[in-house]
Amino acid sequence: MQLLADLAARHALAPTGKVLYLNPVSGVSRAAPVIGGHRNWADTDCPGTVFTDLPATRREAAAIVL
Repeated sequence: MQLLADLAARHALAPTGKVLYLNPVSGVSRAAPVIGGHRNWADTDCPGTVFTDLPATRREAAAIVL
């Protein structure tokens, strides 16, 4: 958790915020969470067992940054 908080602070990103992702191949852009899983960036068949934990992870990292 500390690493996520440190990286967010170093790059002036809010752990619970969004970033604009630009796909370098297709050129399509979309808003995505600053702290996200692979399903936030591309379609996948992976069940993403950690995906449901990401909201709590974002909140915990944000609490450390503050």
